Amino acid sequence: MNARRHSHGSGNPVILLAAVVLLVVICLISHSYVVEPVGDLSRLPETAIVTVVYDGDTIGIRAGRHFKKKLRLLGIDTPELSDSREEVLFKAHIAKRFSFFHLYRQKIRLTYDWPIEDKYGRILAYVWTKKTGLFNRFILEKGFASVFRKYPVKYQEAFLRAERKARQEHQGFWSDGHYPIIPAERAKNHLGELFSVSFFCSETFLSNKFLYLKGKHFSALIPVRYLDTFQKLEQYRGQYLTVTGLIEEYKGQSQIMIFLPKQIRGEGQKPRVQGFEGSSEKIRGQERFRQ
Repeated sequence: MNARRHSHGSGNPVILLAAVVLLVVICLISHSYVVEPVGDLSRLPETAIVTVVYDGDTIGIRAGRHFKKKLRLLGIDTPELSDSREEVLFKAHIAKRFSFFHLYRQKIRLTYDWPIEDKYGRILAYVWTKKTGLFNRFILEKGFASVFRKYPVKYQEAFLRAERKARQEHQGFWSDGHYPIIPAERAKNHLGELFSVSFFCSETFLSNKFLYLKGKHFSALIPVRYLDTFQKLEQYRGQYLTVTGLIEEYKGQSQIMIFLPKQIRGEGQKPRVQGFEGSSEKIRGQERFRQ
């Protein structure tokens, strides 16, 4: 009797080995997501305010007085700002500006999937706004993100459809580096979109944060920390310039943030820009800027 009890207590070595192998596989599969338990959903907010935009797919949120957390948008992926390749870095900056344009200081609604936290301690969530609906899907529809395919999520099929449509319509990054050139006075009609804008730079001045290249209807801003990568900045004043980036607005004037020298070029004289009507996908015979 004692021998039988001892044998039962020791366990089957084959079963134990299989259990260890299964545990290792689970850990490998979970590499980019949860590696430790985080508790139930009741402690997570249903709404929040976006206080920081770190990159295209990562934001900072605040809910109430004490809840502050980084949040990673579920099911999508945007280029990394740490990438040294110029074209990837350009796209990373544009994706960040797109998320900033739509999310910064906005009240958002949050829904969750499983897992609810990744190995970096970031919440994993779906972000909803009144204007965009499900933002995770919206950024895919506009072509500034791709589907994160390694781990399927609840809205995987909808996300794949959104990305496929963006590719077919050459939206955002799927335009193969061709961005339509529009005159500065038309920029305000295309806020939140990726374009090249032509304008006459009548004034330049430096603040604590930016170098401003100002025109009558439009401005380009270069953050001070990026100025070392630009040469002969004084040449921009009194020239026609074409700048490429996400069109935003500040105090009623359209603007584009410039991070890389490739985003700006001097034209010397006024470039010929055809009349432009409608959305970017309806352009026909429009002069385009090749990145």
